[in-house]
Amino acid sequence: MAVLASLRSELATVLVVETEDHRFLLSDDVVIGCEHRQASLRDQMCFSAMALMAAIIFLVPEPSRVLCLGLGAGTVPART
Repeated sequence: MAVLASLRSELATVLVVETEDHRFLLSDDVVIGCEHRQASLRDQMCFSAMALMAAIIFLVPEPSRVLCLGLGAGTVPART
């Protein structure tokens, strides 16, 4: 496991950590985001909760506006 970037603030330490298969965005010990490193898997979510949030792209009719509170790793806006 390798730390690619880190930022320490008064509230938390934010890390970008890479393993053999994944890249994680962490706030202290909490996973905020994750992506597969293998390019062919990047359109797949790492966790079921992230897949549920990304399901917004299948709404019919397609929403004209969406409010995203708490961007996190930007999983949903990146897919829409």
